[in-house]
Amino acid sequence: MATDLYSIGLSGVIASSAKITTSGQNTANVNTEGYSRQTTALAAEKYGRGVHISTTKRIVDEFANAQVRADTTTFKSSEAYFKKASSVDEIFSDVTTSLNTFINTAFDSLQAVNGDPTDISTRNIAYTDLASLVDQYNALAGFSKDQARLVNEQLESEIREINEISRQVSNMNEKILIQETLTGDVANELRDNQEELIRQVSEYLDVKISYDKNNLVELQLGGGQPLVLQNQVQELSLEPSEFDRTISDLNLEFRDYTVGIEPNHLGGSIGGLLDYRHGFLQELDRYLGQQTLVFTETMNRQNRLGLDMNGEFGGDLIEPSEIRVYESHKNSSDHHDVTVRVANGRSGELSIDSYNLVMTSDTAFEVRAYDVAGNSTGPAIFFDMETAQKTDDGYYEVPGVGLEVKLETEAVKGFKTGDMFYFAPTRDAAENITMKATSGREIAVNAPIQVGNNPDNLSDAKVFISSMHDMNPKTSAFKPEGDGLYPAAPHVIRFTSETDFEVLDQNNNVIGVVTDTDHYNNLLEKAGLDSAGYDVSLSLRPAAGDVFTIGFNKSGRSDNTNGRALAELQNKALVGGSHSFTEAYAGLVSRIGNLTSTAEVTMDSSAVMLEQSKARRDDISAVSLDEEAVNLVRFQNSYSASSQVLSAAETVFETLLSAIG
Repeated sequence: MATDLYSIGLSGVIASSAKITTSGQNTANVNTEGYSRQTTALAAEKYGRGVHISTTKRIVDEFANAQVRADTTTFKSSEAYFKKASSVDEIFSDVTTSLNTFINTAFDSLQAVNGDPTDISTRNIAYTDLASLVDQYNALAGFSKDQARLVNEQLESEIREINEISRQVSNMNEKILIQETLTGDVANELRDNQEELIRQVSEYLDVKISYDKNNLVELQLGGGQPLVLQNQVQELSLEPSEFDRTISDLNLEFRDYTVGIEPNHLGGSIGGLLDYRHGFLQELDRYLGQQTLVFTETMNRQNRLGLDMNGEFGGDLIEPSEIRVYESHKNSSDHHDVTVRVANGRSGELSIDSYNLVMTSDTAFEVRAYDVAGNSTGPAIFFDMETAQKTDDGYYEVPGVGLEVKLETEAVKGFKTGDMFYFAPTRDAAENITMKATSGREIAVNAPIQVGNNPDNLSDAKVFISSMHDMNPKTSAFKPEGDGLYPAAPHVIRFTSETDFEVLDQNNNVIGVVTDTDHYNNLLEKAGLDSAGYDVSLSLRPAAGDVFTIGFNKSGRSDNTNGRALAELQNKALVGGSHSFTEAYAGLVSRIGNLTSTAEVTMDSSAVMLEQSKARRDDISAVSLDEEAVNLVRFQNSYSASSQVLSAAETVFETLLSAIG
C-alpha cells in the first residue's frame, strides 16, 4: 500500500515538474521569433499507479502557418514593387525632368527660327535646345537602365540569401532526424527554428512545404520546383537571357541540369523585383523608345524635305539608335546577318511589341508579335522574299508594323527552316540616340522649290506649296546633289479655263491635263504627277489664262516653308498614330502613376492581411503570459499536492515498520 502511494506521489511530482518546466520554457521564449508555445501531455498509469508524461509538443496549426507564409509572400512582393516604382514615378512626374518641358522648349526655338531663318544665333539656340531634348531622352532611358541594374544587383544578393537559408533548412533536417531518432522525442525547438527559416524564405519567394516519410521538411517553389529535399539543396542562380545578354533569367540548378524559372507569379521580393523589371521597367523603356523612334524618324524625314542654311538638301538631324537583333543559339548557322529599321514615313505604326522572325521555308518567313508580358498580340505576319516588295538597298517591308527587314547570309550557309531571330525595336531606343547635325545651319528651314504667280494673271489666286514628300533623285523630280529639277519635271501650270488646266515641263511640253476640276488643292496629284515629290494648291478660283510657275530654290531663298512643317510636328498625332509627342509622354507619366498607385494599394491591403494572419496564428501558437502565470500556479499546487502524497507515503511506511518492529 505504502509503495503504491509512494509511486503515485513520485509520478505526480515528476509530471507537475515537467508541466512547470514546459510553462517556464514558454515564458522564457515569449519574445523569441517563430517560437510556438508547447504543452506537455499526461496519461494515467494503469491499475491506479499514478501518471506518466506522454509527450511535449508544439501547439501549431499548419494551415495558419501556411497562410502567414502566403501573406508574407504577397506583401513582400507588392512592397518591393512599390518601392522601386515610386522612385520612377517621382522622377518622371517632376516638371524639371519632364520630357515635355524639353519638347516644348525645342519646338518654341524652332518657331523662333521661322521668324528669321537668316539669324544664325537663333538657329544655334534651336540646335542646342534640340540637343538638350535628345540628351533628356538619353537621361530618362539611362535612369530606367540604372534601375534595371540595381534590380539585378538586389536579385543577386537575395538569391545568395535564399541559397544560404535553404542550406540551413537542410542542415536542420539532419539535426532533427538525429535528435528524434536518438531520443524518440519531437525536436520542438529545432522545428520552430526550421519553420522560421522557411518563413524567411517566403519573404523572397512563394514556397510550399511537404514532409517525407521521416516527417522531414521538403521545400518547393510555388511552381513545384524542388528547393530542399532532405539534406539536398538545389541552388538558385541568375544567368544571361538567351536573346538578351543584358537581362538575367532566374534558374534552378537541379542536379546535373539547369531549369529555367518563369518570372511570372513568383511572389516575395524576388517576384516583385522581377515583375518590376520585366513589366514596369520594360514597358517604361519601350514606350519611351516608341516616342523616340517616332520623333527621330519624323524630324529627320521632314528635315530631308527642305534646304539648310547652306542651300543644300537637308540631312538627318538625329542619329537613330540601332535596332538590335538577337538570334537563337539553335540556329543552323551563326553567319546570318539580319538588320531591322523603321520604315520611312511609317513610324506611326510602331508599337512596343517584340517580334520573333522565323524561317518557314527556303524563301518565306513569319513574324509574330508579343507584348511585354510575352503574350501574342495578333496573328503571324507572313512574307516571301521572292514576292515581297524590296527597297533599293535590299530591305523587305513587314506589313502593318512600321518596320523593314534586311536578310543577308553567306551563300554556303543560308537560312534554314526553323532559324529564329528576336528583336524589340523600341527597346533601348531612347538611350542610344545622338545628334547627327553639328550646328543650327543644318536645320532645313527653306523649301527646295519656289512658286510664283504670273504678273499678267487675271485672278487674285495665289499658288502655294501644299506638299513636299520626296526628294530622292531616283524617285522624284529632283536632281542629285541639289542640282535643281529635271527638265521633264512639272514647271508650269496653265489654266485654259476656270476648271481646266495643263501642266508643262521646263521646255513647255504638256505633261498633264486636267478638265472639269471642282477644287484647286494638290493640282499635280490631279494630273497624275504627284511622283514629282511636291505639289501645289491655289488660294482662290483662277481665271482662264492664269499661269503659275514652279522652280528649284536656286538662291536658297530664306523662307520658312519647311521650318513651319518641322514646327508643326509638335502637335501632330504621330505616336501610335493617335498622340502628339507631349500627349504620348503625358500618357506614359499617367501610366507610371497608375501602376505605382495600384502597387501602393496592393501593398497596404496585403499588409493588413498579413497582420490578420499573424494574429490568427498567434491566437493558436503564441505564448500568453497571463495564461502561463495561471498555469504556473496550478502546476505548483499540483506539485505541492503530489509532494504531500509522498510525505503521506513516507508516514505510512514508517508506521508499518514500527508495527513490524
